[in-house]
Parts: sequence; C-alpha cells; structure tokens
Amino acid sequence: MFMAEQTKETGASVLDILISIDHQLADLLAYDLQRKLQKIEESVSELKAFPKLLRSIEELEKYYIGAKKCLTLQEAANYLGLQKSVLYKMTSDKTISFYKPNGKMIYFEKDVLDEWVRQNPTNPINADNSQQP
Repeated sequence: MFMAEQTKETGASVLDILISIDHQLADLLAYDLQRKLQKIEESVSELKAFPKLLRSIEELEKYYIGAKKCLTLQEAANYLGLQKSVLYKMTSDKTISFYKPNGKMIYFEKDVLDEWVRQNPTNPINADNSQQP
C-alpha cells in the first residue's frame, strides 16, 4: 500500500510523516489561537475602562462649559438638557435670546439661559395652609 511505504532516508512511513505534520500544525494553531485570545482579552480589558473615560470627559465638559460666559448652540443645548433641534426652534420662534455675530453661528449668554430657566416659578404648597378649611 502507498501510505504504508517507508521512505528510504528515515525509515518512516508517509502516514507517520503526515501525522507528524498534523501535530505540528495543531501546535501552531493552538499557539496562534492562544495568542489571539490573549489579545482579545487585553482589548476587552481596555474596553471596560471606556465608560469611566467617557464619564471623565463629560465631567470635564461640564467644568469647561461652567467657566464660559458664551455658549454655542450645542453647548447651550447640553447645558439646558435640551435637544439641539428644540433650542434651534426656540431661536426661530424668538422665545429665547441669542446672538448671531456673523450671521451663521448661534451663541447664547449663559446668564440669559439661567434667567430663562428660572422664568415662571411655581410657589410650593405650604403644608400648614393646605390643612386649613
């Protein structure tokens, strides 16, 4: 049989050589898979730190916006907790003060935004008054 023939130099059969090659390939694949798995684990570990990094960036943005007196449309929307489109509509309706120094970009004074937030306050119900007939 061809598979069982012995090679002249080594005395090993073709089947033994194929088995040896198969084992070597398996070892290489196992090593390669192990190395790739280790890289994946390292990447996952780095990704776990990502939310903390995002929170830090958001905190820095808050401090940055807190120090500014004039805010862009996006910054003002973030500051007020509104969608950018909602704030833009308010400028279109002239329900909030804004500036357009060069006719394109929209800016807001932070103090004016604070005043706008504080408009139309409601008075708290006094617990003592609510029990009177």
